[in-house]
Amino acid sequence: MTWSNVIYGDLVSPTQAERRESTIARLLGSGIDTIAELGYSRASVQRIAKRAGLSYGALFRHFPTVGDFMAEVARETLRRQLATVRAQFDRAGDRLAEFEDVMAVMRSLKEEPINAVLYELMVAARTDEQLRETLQVAVAEYGAQMVELARSVPGTDRLSESELITLVFMITDMFDGEALVKTLRPYPELVAGRDELLAKLLRGYRPDA
Repeated sequence: MTWSNVIYGDLVSPTQAERRESTIARLLGSGIDTIAELGYSRASVQRIAKRAGLSYGALFRHFPTVGDFMAEVARETLRRQLATVRAQFDRAGDRLAEFEDVMAVMRSLKEEPINAVLYELMVAARTDEQLRETLQVAVAEYGAQMVELARSVPGTDRLSESELITLVFMITDMFDGEALVKTLRPYPELVAGRDELLAKLLRGYRPDA
């Protein structure tokens, strides 16, 4: 060992905690990518570990069970989804003057690849109690953030708290349902007509209405 190793070793070598965080991040990223590509039912631990460039046992050194790992994948999926939502709203900025603009932003969000992962996890949660409990907490936190973002849209100040919450989830649930059936019912004219009709109904809440 040289003096440079002694003096600078801690600066250039990752600590055990950093290596652990890096490994977990790779596993979670691989889990999300594998579910996006193959679906939840085919996202085996072996495939996820291989995609991450890690051994099968590496996953269980950090997560006691597959359920614990998938619960963390769910949390990370929603964290990324919320980051995407915030970025989209920030980029839109002053353009969110009409409800049509908000609908366009929401639609682009629902077409993000990360959404497919979220839908896979939601369907799996119906019969997976641990995953369901994790998603219930994470989705509630995500929903609260969505309501907060909605407050910046012109006209929403005319809504009561309960009306705003109802409106946010009415729109997000509509897009979620659409995303699940669009491969079976690919009728873009219905989508366009629905957006136009909903925006027309919502204009009644604008300050100048």
